[in-house]
Amino acid sequence: MQFAICDDEKSIGLILEEKIKKLLPDAVIETYLSGDELIASGCKQDMLFLDIQMPGISGIQAIREIQKFNSSAVFVI
Repeated sequence: MQFAICDDEKSIGLILEEKIKKLLPDAVIETYLSGDELIASGCKQDMLFLDIQMPGISGIQAIREIQKFNSSAVFVI
């Protein structure tokens, strides 16, 4: 399973990545510091964890954009 973590606070992303790896050691996890960066990546992950408030594009706005090209993704805010 592939995951994306998008949070402008790097420490929060690292904690979440550690928790996922404990539960799913074979998980593929990519981290992003902004919604813009996440969208630019093409975002093909199965599950995405997003911060609501980030500089630039918010988590909600990022979800709206990502759903246009990855309608099967599961989002956690």
